[in-house]
Amino acid sequence: MKGKGYNKCPGIKGKCYSRGFKSKTDRLCYKCRQMKSNDIDIEYEPHYSKIDNKKCIVYLLRLNDGTIYIGQTGKSLDQRVSEHKNKPGITVKQHGGFDSILRSLPVDNRQLAEKLEQFIFEVIKSLGMRVTIGKQNAI
Repeated sequence: MKGKGYNKCPGIKGKCYSRGFKSKTDRLCYKCRQMKSNDIDIEYEPHYSKIDNKKCIVYLLRLNDGTIYIGQTGKSLDQRVSEHKNKPGITVKQHGGFDSILRSLPVDNRQLAEKLEQFIFEVIKSLGMRVTIGKQNAI
């Protein structure tokens, strides 16, 4: 269909050879759009030695100096926030302590939690806001 104004699908990571476009404006074929919507394709550094399939929560906290802290946990959110309040780590201490919970999102496994954590970090950083993941200094 190339002669009719349709393009070959570039695919996810360049691995698709489909021509399954629905319209001239589609950038990916149906199959690749489905795959893309179910995946977060972002480079990240795994920082847990054990990757498991346990449900996790990705959460955003506001710290007292206005920095946004992004974290993830396999524990309950209440338990993890209590730890941030009562036994703050070095990052939370450096930013004046815990202020409030902004948002939380349950995810299916640790790997997805790490990818989402990094993705949110990159988005907030690109907006020029102060953000930290905890293992990094605030930007």
